[in-house]
Amino acid sequence: RFANEQRDEVKPIFPTVINKENKDELPEDMPESLRKAIQSFVLTCAIRRLRGHEKKHSSMLVHVALRVAWIDRIAWHVNEILRDYKMQIKSGQGPLLASLESLFESDFIPTTMEVSENLAYHDPKVKLHTWDEVKPHLLAAILKIEVRAVHGVKNTRGLEYHNIEELDYDLYKESGLSVIAVGGNKLSRGITLEGLSVSYYLRTAKMYDSLMQMGRWFGYRPGYVDLCRLFTTEELVRWYRHVTMATEEMRADFDQMVAENKRPKDYQLKVRTSPGILA
Repeated sequence: RFANEQRDEVKPIFPTVINKENKDELPEDMPESLRKAIQSFVLTCAIRRLRGHEKKHSSMLVHVALRVAWIDRIAWHVNEILRDYKMQIKSGQGPLLASLESLFESDFIPTTMEVSENLAYHDPKVKLHTWDEVKPHLLAAILKIEVRAVHGVKNTRGLEYHNIEELDYDLYKESGLSVIAVGGNKLSRGITLEGLSVSYYLRTAKMYDSLMQMGRWFGYRPGYVDLCRLFTTEELVRWYRHVTMATEEMRADFDQMVAENKRPKDYQLKVRTSPGILA
């Protein structure tokens, strides 16, 4: 499921382009959509515990910018939001529990129903739950979540957020790692996020191959495919639709060549272009 990030959102929002003109204008607050994404991840972790996944890895991706200063600042803010959420759930005070219940009722229940009806395979773990079943798992789920900044810098001097430890899931194979990973290219292209369920992905790229390398949020998610969420922009949705169409057309061409028993020297390949936008 998609959540359109920029449209109809009360500021602050992230700029669509971060360049030399605005690179030093670090965000003072986080968009409401990112808070909703974090709440979605908390719910996902709680529901997965309910389904017996308490020792499985769970990951959330936050990919907004490439610059270390931006990654560092966003990670700091995300950790502050998470710390506040932990205190609210621990104390039972504040508006978070009502927000989580509303999000569960308005999004998670209908999505699970829709996915269950349209799955091409049977997954006994994908089933409806009630809020009363999910609520008792919230505290254990959120206390396990940590925030990591993934930017490649080794020294924390000059950084606001100091949890920059490498994402080594093997260290947590007995207990499972629950992590919100905030990063740039190293995160979007170089690291496999185990148990990825929520992606907050805004950074644009105009190369077909770059988009495909970064768009790794789909796939077989045993026991929690109905809990996966993608927060992105309408522009990126359009771009991914175009790349998907180009890829499917090329696959169809390959199938036709095989059916005609042709050799590579017998044909030329064509790839759908995107005038003025994607390369």
